[in-house]
Amino acid sequence: MLRFLRWSLLSVLFLAVVAFGGTEPISFSVVQVLVFCIAILWSVSLKNAKAANGRIPLGLPGLLLCFLLLQITRLPSWLVGGFKGALHPGASSGYGTLSISFYETRAFFLLVLTYVIVFYLSIVLFDGCGKRKQLVYALLGLATVEAFYGLVQYFTGWRYIFTPPRPYAMASGTFVNPNNYAGLLGMTVPFALGCFFYQFEEFRRELKERYEQTVGGLQQSAFWLFLAIVLFAAIFFSRSRMGILATTLAVGLVFVLGILKARERARLLLWGITFILTSVVFVVWLGVSPVLTRFETLGREYSAQGTGRLDIWKDTLQLVQQNFWLGSGGGTFPIAYTGVQTSFLDRVVNHAHNDYLEVVSELGVPAALLFFGTVVFLAGRLVAHFDRVPGFDKAVVLGVVGSLSAYLAHSLADFNTYIPANGMLLAMVLGMGYAVLHPRPGSERWK
Repeated sequence: MLRFLRWSLLSVLFLAVVAFGGTEPISFSVVQVLVFCIAILWSVSLKNAKAANGRIPLGLPGLLLCFLLLQITRLPSWLVGGFKGALHPGASSGYGTLSISFYETRAFFLLVLTYVIVFYLSIVLFDGCGKRKQLVYALLGLATVEAFYGLVQYFTGWRYIFTPPRPYAMASGTFVNPNNYAGLLGMTVPFALGCFFYQFEEFRRELKERYEQTVGGLQQSAFWLFLAIVLFAAIFFSRSRMGILATTLAVGLVFVLGILKARERARLLLWGITFILTSVVFVVWLGVSPVLTRFETLGREYSAQGTGRLDIWKDTLQLVQQNFWLGSGGGTFPIAYTGVQTSFLDRVVNHAHNDYLEVVSELGVPAALLFFGTVVFLAGRLVAHFDRVPGFDKAVVLGVVGSLSAYLAHSLADFNTYIPANGMLLAMVLGMGYAVLHPRPGSERWK
């Protein structure tokens, strides 16, 4: 049963990625129903519930879900006005909600509930080093398919995902927006590098014990490094500037952490230099001019008035000031933004292109600090416990730390948190990291 549930969860993630990143409400509603069904099937087993007793973190996810429910709870108008300083729709009947749109926040609650369930399932279904290895390999397999599909799109000019033509002549895989595509790949590249570091350490150990059996280990190390280069190249040709910068930061962090913790630092440093040089040669050989042109327009984009992300951020700061403590309601940014909009007046602005500002404007500063602070805290704990983690979990730690770093950096100029497929991947990554820090007694880690 557990094996069936594990592969079902991976299949659901694959479905979310293939279905335009889960951005189509109808297709993602199917994904949500499947996630809920997997959770129900797991929970009906008393044995599973006992095994997970005491290991499931209920605090932060529970607080976040309760807060979203509070935002859509009908409260007396005098109480809503006291909290918000203004009455929201529905207050004329004597009752109102903290959210400016009940239906948008309800849909956002279901989205966050899906993320939370995926987070929990990642902890309990992939419990043990061997099972986490399966998860990492599955994620890298999915990323490889997306990467090659994106490269084919870029070099052939294929402007279709399935049937609808894409508005971008860039690598975007099954995503409509190449920035979201880069966000997905950016969170998976560190796992390829984590596998490389793990395999290299295994190769070094086998070299001392059984020299004749080390050729396979060296080949596997080279394979993981090559895969990381291919994934990075796909991100590069998505032309997502923040995706490229965020992934570069994550790759650098993984290499620094891996080299500092390794015994053969000189050789790993040589491999790191090889990775950098090979990546540069690879992308230059494929053609780098269109990507560099995107970076050349960066200064003009941010200096122009009313035509860039900077203008949206300025307007969003006004929303933050108006809804500092409790936010305007989860998922209500497109509605709330119209009240402060001074740029892109002929368009509908659906996102702030900055996860930090958008989450703060919708949920308030305390809830946003709690969420992003927890992500940073988890990454920090994994770094601190790296030396005590055995076996393949070292690769998992490197991958999770790099993945979370890529997510946090990319969030400065994009909205991956609001892309369902990327949000589910983030939930899986957080679940893996938590499971490494809180292993179940008797699991593979303790054997």
